[in-house]
Amino acid sequence: MATITSNQVVVTVTLPPVSNIVLSASPTSISGSGTVTFTATVTGRNNIPEPNVTVTFYDNGTSKGTATTNSNGIATFTYTYSDVSSGTDSWYATAGSVTSNTVTVTLTSTETYNLTLVFSGENTSTDTLNTTVGSTVTATATLTGSSGVVPNATITLIDQTTGTSQTAVTNSSGVATFSVTFNNTGTYDFVAQYTPSSVHIHKL
Repeated sequence: MATITSNQVVVTVTLPPVSNIVLSASPTSISGSGTVTFTATVTGRNNIPEPNVTVTFYDNGTSKGTATTNSNGIATFTYTYSDVSSGTDSWYATAGSVTSNTVTVTLTSTETYNLTLVFSGENTSTDTLNTTVGSTVTATATLTGSSGVVPNATITLIDQTTGTSQTAVTNSSGVATFSVTFNNTGTYDFVAQYTPSSVHIHKL
């Protein structure tokens, strides 16, 4: 008897949907400047690697770039830090609706600061000023870092004798300006502070 052949059925096999992303980073700490490489391993059901998947990498919720997984389901992304401020960054990766674990990168600033306080009319060699009751004196605090002047920094001027304080923001030259009125006789000790800071003490 002749062989009878049925209709042809075409079966297309695809990878299962992405179900898991594991994110890692190397190194996990940066001092000053440096480069971090992030590795996202993307898998589907039964830990099957997922190739050709677009992975988006986020730093503190902001997208920093994308990469595509290779045949092993691995996508790598490199990020360069420059002149960091001390703190931490939280990184994660997404593919479709799936979000990875969070990886923390610790940042350490290598910037050094100097803060200099000067009262108008003072003797800068001894950091002293003689004035009279009722006078108003202008004080300036200049903040510099190892990379130059520091603008837009909040400086606090503290009267250590009375415990009162006031704040001002440095201008484009790194200078914060204060106005101080002396209503009583006495000797007043002032400091300017910035975090991080080096403190320049005045005896008035």
